[in-house]
Parts: sequence; C-alpha cells; structure tokens
Amino acid sequence: MEPATPNSRRRLVGQPLLYAISVFASLGVFLFGYDQGVMSGVITGPHFRKFFNNPGPIEVGTMVAVLEVGAFATSIAAGQVGDIIGRRGTLFSGALVFSLGGAIQTFTPGFWVMVVGRVISGLGVGLLSTIVPIYQSEISPPSHRGALACMEFTGNIVGYASSVWIDYFCSFIDSDLSWRIPLFIQVVIGSILAAGSLVMPESPRWLIDTDKDVEGMRVIADLHGGDPDDVVAKAEFLEIKDRVIVERESGEGRSYAMMWRKYKRRVLLAMSSQAFAQLNGINVISYYAPRVFEEAGWIGRDAILMTGINAIIYVLSTLPTWYLVDRWGRRVILLSGALCDGHRLGLHGMVDVYRCSRNSSRRRRVRNNLQRRLRIQVSLPEHPVFWKSKPMLFLVKVGDLYHGFTHPRLCPSLSELRGVPIYSY
Repeated sequence: MEPATPNSRRRLVGQPLLYAISVFASLGVFLFGYDQGVMSGVITGPHFRKFFNNPGPIEVGTMVAVLEVGAFATSIAAGQVGDIIGRRGTLFSGALVFSLGGAIQTFTPGFWVMVVGRVISGLGVGLLSTIVPIYQSEISPPSHRGALACMEFTGNIVGYASSVWIDYFCSFIDSDLSWRIPLFIQVVIGSILAAGSLVMPESPRWLIDTDKDVEGMRVIADLHGGDPDDVVAKAEFLEIKDRVIVERESGEGRSYAMMWRKYKRRVLLAMSSQAFAQLNGINVISYYAPRVFEEAGWIGRDAILMTGINAIIYVLSTLPTWYLVDRWGRRVILLSGALCDGHRLGLHGMVDVYRCSRNSSRRRRVRNNLQRRLRIQVSLPEHPVFWKSKPMLFLVKVGDLYHGFTHPRLCPSLSELRGVPIYSY
C-alpha cells in the first residue's frame, strides 16, 4: 500500500464521506419540500394577493400545480440523462434549472411569468427528485441503505418545514418582499447544491458502467476508508463490474418496456405504493395547509403559524424510522401506516357526517380538534413508507442489476399524471 499523500489525508473518506454526501445530496429533495411549503404560505399573503389582483381558485391552482408539468417531463427523461452525463452532472443541471425557475418567480412582473417560472422549477424538480435517490442508493452500503434513505426523506420534510417558518417570519414584512424573499431563498439553496455537486464524487456504478474503472475503484475505496487494497472495496468493484459485463452480454437495452417485461411485479408494487400514498389527500395539506387551517378557524398569520407547528410534527415523525426501518423491515412500516391512515380517514368521515347532521359551532370545534389529533397519530408510520419504496424496493431490487437508469421516477410520474404533487409526505 502506498503512503498517503497530503491531499489524501485532507479529503473525507469512509463514514464521514458517506454521511457528507448523503446530507449534501439531500438538498435536492430539500428543495422540493421547500417549494411545496413556500407556496402554501405565499398564496395566502395579502401582498401576494394584491400584486396578482386577488387571484381566484383557477389562477392560484395553476400557479401551484403547473410545477408538476415540468416535473413530469423531466422525470421521464431523467434516467437517460443520468446515464449520459452521470449522476453528479444531473444533480448540477437540476439544481441550476431549479435556481433559474426560482429567480423568475422571485422577480416576476405578473401572472404568466410566474407560471413560466414554476414550470422551469418543475423541470429541475423532476431531475433532482429522480437522481437523488438513485445516487443515494448507489453510494450507500446495504447495511446503511435503509437509514440513509429515511434521512433523505427527512430532508424533504425539513425543507417543507423551513419554508413554512420562513413564510411566517416574512409575513411581518409590510411589502412585496414578504413573498419575494421566501421565493428567492430557493435560488440560494439551489445555487449551493449546484456548486457543491461539482466537488462531490461521481457514482461508482456509473463510472464502472462507462468504463472508467480506475475512477470507480477510487470512489469505492474512499467510501470504504480510503485504502485501495481494501478487500471489501475490491469485492464490491468486481461485483459491479461483473454485473455490467453480464448486462452487456445479454444484449437487453435499457427501456421502460424491458423493465416492465422483466420486473413487472416489482414495478407494480413500487408504483402502487406511491400512487395510493398520494390518494389519501395529503397533497391538500402540503400545498394548501394555511387555507385548510383558515377553514378551521385560524385566520391570516395564525394559519401559517399552525402550519409551521404541524410541519415540526411531520419532521419529528420521520426520525424514529431511521432506527426502525432496518429492524422492523419495510413491510411492517408500510402496513402499519396504511392501517393508521385508513383509521384516521374513517374517523374523519364519521365526524363529517355527524357535523352535517348536527351543525353547531361547538361540534365544529370538537371536529377540528379531533382532526388535528388524528393527523399526529398517522404521522409516524405513514411518512417514510412511500419514500422508502422507491430507493429501497425499487433501486435495491431492480437497480442492483440495472443500477437505476430510468426506472425510479416512473412510479411518482403516475401521480403527476393526475396533476398531483409527489413526495410531499
């Protein structure tokens, strides 16, 4: 083994490198969470509404939902883009495009420019929310993959919570800056991610797949402590190389058709878990929480405050899964989340029926309190489930053979076809 050079002693290796990459790459999903939350508070602000001449439901809904149009387009292409320019290059491109869209939104002179900015940001979201889980799974060891994927999802919720609280504090500004500043922060975070992606290591799987074996081995060695002669690192390199060779010799192309033909059951499992997680109405909360709280009795800034408190509960609810996901297993968490969510929705329905039959202010208050308690009840098991299904059920099973080239975003795209935001909670 060669003696370490000064440069090798200074660079991160082993666990510090792994966690540094995970935390930094999570800025990609942090940005999506931030974008979800920032619009929820912005659209209720008096200065925002005055600037856009009191937009109606169609205008507001368009500004919110049009982001998914861009996300849908790039989500389909992101896998191929990631194969061509690499995971790191896709991260950089997605962050750059997202920042451009955020800048257009910040300095918008009117409604249609805001719509264009939202679409452009959506293009960045599609790239980032696809490539981050792929990149995360390709650099994570199997023993840490579950916890790191949960940490990644927590980054998404932290982004949501951060944007809500920024909306709240900016609501005290008596000018258009009350909504322009929260939107501009998207540009700052996106720029940090774009700059940081230039110094992050490339995925070793992509490097080996493109015949850059020396660089791929170097990254693997760094992830295992920096020793190029490490037995485990060499074994991992040979395993990846063998799979690349087998794939090439099989002559099978990389396409959705091949994926469907060869992994139909796994694809259906991943897609259905994602789709049904969105059908519970959680997107209404993520994009319109302040309006929901206004209907429950909190008005204006108080509604944003309640949204912020709710967001903190969401963040805390994701933390236990860091420990539990590799101990309880994915299925237990998935089923417990489904049961609790079904129980919560059933009770909501019964309370609404009771309210309609006996509509009084006292019963409305009881109903609202019950709904808030039930939302806390369902938070713990529900949050990590469908986020985990993508990097874990999909990338680990399918990606070990085809290292996540075009597949993972296909599942969320099903939700986006309905015009519904994904990866919310």
